[in-house]
Parts: sequence; structure tokens; C-alpha cells
Amino acid sequence: MKNKIMLIGSGGIGDLYMFLPALRGMKEKWGEDSEIHILADELDGPKRDLVWGQPDIDKVISQNEFGNLPVNDFDLTYNVDSLSFSPTALLKDKYHYYDMWERAFGINMWSNYPPKLYYSKEEEAEISRFMKQFDYPALIHTIHIKRVPAGKALPQEFWEWLLPQYPNIQFIQVGTKGGGYHGHLGDMDFDLKHIPNVVDIRGKYSIRQAGLLMKYVKFHISMDSIMAHLSATTHTSGVVVWGATSPSYFGHKHNINLYKKRECSPCIELKRGRENCCQKNGIEYPWKGIKNAIDGIVKENK
Repeated sequence: MKNKIMLIGSGGIGDLYMFLPALRGMKEKWGEDSEIHILADELDGPKRDLVWGQPDIDKVISQNEFGNLPVNDFDLTYNVDSLSFSPTALLKDKYHYYDMWERAFGINMWSNYPPKLYYSKEEEAEISRFMKQFDYPALIHTIHIKRVPAGKALPQEFWEWLLPQYPNIQFIQVGTKGGGYHGHLGDMDFDLKHIPNVVDIRGKYSIRQAGLLMKYVKFHISMDSIMAHLSATTHTSGVVVWGATSPSYFGHKHNINLYKKRECSPCIELKRGRENCCQKNGIEYPWKGIKNAIDGIVKENK
């Protein structure tokens, strides 16, 4: 009997990206003829764009359509948010997000890793053309310390200290200008266009298209954000600095994951983390330690 499956989630775009291997895992578990529907945003929304071309999704349903679905129509429903295992801060460090999905739902995640993204020929040609102008490009995602959820950002002063020290590297800044999700998540990314070797393309490409930039850059510098996750698709190495969340649960081994484990961390979903330390002032990791890691990647790429 063919299974009809509905996937529902209200988490972030990174949660949806990390979930993508489960699409193939569900087909393996419930049958190749299973019909997978996924609840996303409207036609121009980032989640709908992220799952563009996914061969294991049979139908994308908008928020407006969801309220009019017939009752008793699905055999299974899954919540795709990683926070379905919340609070993740209480989990032992040996567990990764994919380990939890395999243990809880019996769905193959690691065998379908890394997540795959799909592009049109026109998109591939556009990104290739754009990136040809740079001699030594590196990608940066400079999320704001006021961004919600907090505790995942480095202060603006760090970027202003770091980037000018590499005058021969063109830092491609991706992200969002202004506030995200109609301003509900606060300021999304720092404005660094006053730094001479920063190429500010925030808002130029969708998140999925920005993932294709990873194919052409030498390395990336990120925190626990969607760009750090997207690097898994192209296996592009980078330096990822962690604060309120743990790389043991959300990280990728191809990156250099810098994490200063404190007694109070991880704290992303816990009351004790609010208005303190990294959630208020940005991640407190030695700046020189981050630069040393970047220097190592630059040396490898020579």
C-alpha cells in the first residue's frame, strides 16, 4: 500500500537543510512509491526555494493551502525541525542531529549525507560567470549579535579587525540586508561594505543559490548558520566558530569547528543563557585563535 506522508516544520532554514537526507531515507523506509508532501512558505519564500528540484518531494504545500487540506488524508506526519529533540543542550556530546533521527525514527541519514541541492543550467551559468571576476574569493556570513536566536554571532569589531589583514582575498559577503522575516528576527547581518576587500552581495542570491557559491570559493568563515551547513553539499572547508550551540550536535567534520566549551554551554534553549555571555555580546572566542585557523587554510590553498 502506498504511504502518503506529510512533513511539517516551523524551524529555521538550516533545520530544513539538515533534514534533506531524510527525504531519501523515508523512501527507503516506507517504499519508493511513497508520496511525500512538505509544508513550506509561499511561492517566493526561502524554504520553498531551498527544496527546489528535490526528486523525493512529490508536492510542496503552502501555508495558505495547508488549512484547506482534506482530513484523514495522510498515513504519516513528521516534524522536520531539529528542535523536535529540544532542548538539544541537554543531550550528551556524542550525539549528532543525524544520530537522533536514526535512533528515534529508524531513517537512514548518514548514508544519504551530505544534503543535496539542485540548480537550473541558467543558475549554474550565472554563478560561474559572477565568480570568474575574483582571483582569491572566500565566503563570509557575518550574522548580527542581535539576531534571534542569539549566541551564534561574532561582534562586528572582530570582522573589522580580521578582514583587512588579508588584502589579497576578496571576501564575498552573503546574507540579508536589514531585518529578516519582516523584521521579527532583528538585524540579520552586519554591514561591512566599508571594508575595501569585502564584496557585499547580501540579498543578491537566494539561500540555495548562495550555496552554489561554495563551489567556487577557496574557503568560508561562518558561525552556526545556514552557510556553514550549505558547505557540506560542496564539501568546502572553512572555519566555523560556535557559541550557544555545539558542533557535536550540528557540526560538519570537513570544517574546522572552533568551540570554547564553557560550564554554561551549550545554552541555546536554556533560560540560563539569556542576556549573558555570547547571547548578549557575541561569541567569546580568542580572535587570534580564529585567525590562526584561517591562516592554516590559506596556507593549504597556496
